[in-house]
Amino acid sequence: MKNLLFIFFLVFSVFFQLPAQNEKKLDSLEKQTKIYNKEDSIQLKMYLTISKISLGQGQTSKSLEYSDKCIALSEKLDIKKYISLAYIDRSYLLFILGEYPQATQAAKKSIDIAEEIKNENLIANNYQVLGKIYEGQGKYKEVLDLYEKTLAIYQKKDNHPNLSFAYNNLGNINAMMGNYQKALDYQQKALEIRQKNPEQLPNLTYSYNDIAYIYTAQGKYKEALNYQIKAMENAIKYKDKLYLNFGYVNLAEAYFSVNDFSKALEYAKKGLEYAKKANTKQSIASSYNLLARIQKNLKNYEKALEYQEFFVVYRDSILNENQQKELTKIENNFKYDKQKKENELLKKEQLIRDAKITQLLYIVLFSFFGAILLVLLILFLYRNNRLKQKNNNILTEKNEEINQQNEEIRQIADNLHEVNEKVKQQNHLITVQNEDLLGNITYAQRIQEAILPTKEYIKQYLEEYFIFFKPKDIVSGDFYFFQEIDNQCIFAAIDCTGHGVSGAFMTILANDILNNIINNQKIIQADQILNHLHKDIRKALKQAESTNRDGMDMALVIIDKKNKKIQFAGAKNSLIYIQNQTLTQIKGDRLPIGGEQKEAERLFTLHHIDCSVPTYFYLFSDGFQDQFGGENREKFMISRFKSILLENHEKDFVVQKQILEDTLQQWIASSKQETQIDDILVIGAKI
Repeated sequence: MKNLLFIFFLVFSVFFQLPAQNEKKLDSLEKQTKIYNKEDSIQLKMYLTISKISLGQGQTSKSLEYSDKCIALSEKLDIKKYISLAYIDRSYLLFILGEYPQATQAAKKSIDIAEEIKNENLIANNYQVLGKIYEGQGKYKEVLDLYEKTLAIYQKKDNHPNLSFAYNNLGNINAMMGNYQKALDYQQKALEIRQKNPEQLPNLTYSYNDIAYIYTAQGKYKEALNYQIKAMENAIKYKDKLYLNFGYVNLAEAYFSVNDFSKALEYAKKGLEYAKKANTKQSIASSYNLLARIQKNLKNYEKALEYQEFFVVYRDSILNENQQKELTKIENNFKYDKQKKENELLKKEQLIRDAKITQLLYIVLFSFFGAILLVLLILFLYRNNRLKQKNNNILTEKNEEINQQNEEIRQIADNLHEVNEKVKQQNHLITVQNEDLLGNITYAQRIQEAILPTKEYIKQYLEEYFIFFKPKDIVSGDFYFFQEIDNQCIFAAIDCTGHGVSGAFMTILANDILNNIINNQKIIQADQILNHLHKDIRKALKQAESTNRDGMDMALVIIDKKNKKIQFAGAKNSLIYIQNQTLTQIKGDRLPIGGEQKEAERLFTLHHIDCSVPTYFYLFSDGFQDQFGGENREKFMISRFKSILLENHEKDFVVQKQILEDTLQQWIASSKQETQIDDILVIGAKI
């Protein structure tokens, strides 16, 4: 899962100094606006000041209220400078609340007005706000251009009061782009200006915070913790409530990095409390993400999952609120299918009970009519043989036999009743066990879905791609992995041993180890990633000293879009790529990840692909080509699979995915007997 450190440390760097007055000063200004009661520039200044002080105190609702008043009055008076100031104030506030589209619209309107009246200070301030909005969307090149333009404007005037903020923001964007030394140089310039200027001492909080981020990104966690403590002390000293909305989470993240989980938990909870009061979606999402990771390290997995689910909800509400509707639709469909299956099971159980009751009824009826016939026979014999005394003993014996048969019939009926009661109890027990089993599997599905990268995250780095993912059961032994690091994208299709619950456990283990190799060990070479993964899987499953042979097949690529290169390494699985209408298949090594190892050391092969021409590449598990179907009930095979890819590779990726889905469905249906036999995963993308 993608770590949100960028948002934790950088999202709230301010471009102008927020007033640090106390609540009494705020109340006094509000009273003055009511007493003054005139519509002029003085009233506009008071509205704008109240909005900024409220934001500094963390009172976002009040800040939004007075920002709206300022916009309405400035437009009514047609004072363009204040119209621009009001919209830039509103843009920054909406950005803090996580409303990126509205914030962008307000910032661009402010820029248009500032350029119209040729006010360079306003233009520079707007560039910084728009840069912050673009930071949240990952548009780093546009951000760098805006910040460099801002610095050029401020450098025209000696000792410009906003010069430190220009250096501060340039430090942040260079840190995001991985230019850490350059980032530190800019942050040091901002720090020196603020230390010399008494009016800017409150803003040392943000310099300390941003330097802490750089040290964190470099793995210097102790230095990062020291600067986070400095930032928090400075924020408390100058009563910067805006910083406290996210500063506690930053401090918690720093303690987490040095494995002090107790303090990390304490400050993360306090950070969540402040973020909820201010209703800042980004800070709330960051708080839940950190709490989930802390609880996971404390082995409180149930609590970790709860926090992770809250994080996903808030993250998705920022990126795409329609996704929540889709999740609700999926959940409702799942509940409907579950109820339908339960109803079918109840119907089957009722049919069984009805059949047994019918059987018992037939036995009773036959016994009844049999008894009647026997009685009639006795009467007939009695009437025809009453003159024959010799037959009296025979008749008596027969009568006793009839009585004995009746007793046996009653005993059979009693036994059938007991059997029926036991059947009911067993059916109830089976129903309860099935419900528990289904609940546990569904819970595992939610955990497995949480580790998969979101479509929105992948879309940030690969505009043209598709993922065709069709598990055989509720949970899957196949999964896909995506990670962007150091301007390179790592994409993998992984097929773990088995499918269903057993396979799903392996996917969680593999995903966790991959994250550690890439994000913690910083290994960004395809064959080395597979080498380390093989060793770590064998170590985690103790395969050197046990009979465990579980493992996985996989295909992994590292995409360098800047240099137009692809690295590939595979364990049993292949890479297919198409250039200039020519399809090429690079087969992976013949040995899997994990499992039995007879050789001294298992090393995987590294392949390089030049993508200077448009390149379409495909990663896949063996589920698609091994699926049985067709009129002859045969496997689909790799040859048919490659033909479909080559024939359709230039079509839109949404269409390609649909073609694969339709082809698979038709292949299975044409056999009239086959069902899906394995998990299916196909990934396609274009560079």
